[in-house]
Amino acid sequence: MAKTLLRILLSAGAMALFGVLIATGLSLWALAVYANRGAAPFAHNGTTFLRAVSAYYVGGLLGGFAVGVVLPFLHGRLGAVIGGVIAVIPMYAAVAYTIEGPAGLRDWRIWIFAALLVGVPVGLGYRRMFSDWYDAAFGDDQSPRGHT
Repeated sequence: MAKTLLRILLSAGAMALFGVLIATGLSLWALAVYANRGAAPFAHNGTTFLRAVSAYYVGGLLGGFAVGVVLPFLHGRLGAVIGGVIAVIPMYAAVAYTIEGPAGLRDWRIWIFAALLVGVPVGLGYRRMFSDWYDAAFGDDQSPRGHT
């Protein structure tokens, strides 16, 4: 039990770092937009540069952590789809909150739909990478996920 809990925490930490890496990439893209066009594109979307970058990091960190928690139990294509959607939900929730404030969280159907639309291909696209990483980190003979 303690070994499984340790694996889950290590997986969650590693995936949270991966989420931060993705947030950094998105933030660099936002910085390029800001450097090139100023604050206008952000204001047009009801936010600021700093709020957008904050949303990227909050969503990336929470999404990565959530995927890391469930990663040991996901397997196959269905598991990849579930993991992808779980990863993207916090990002869209953070963006909705950034643009609309608390009202953005109340209209959860929009960001859940967006998470399904984007999360499915994201999960399937990263499926092999995460499976290989998990098996290399913890040994596929000890994996509670089974083989895909």
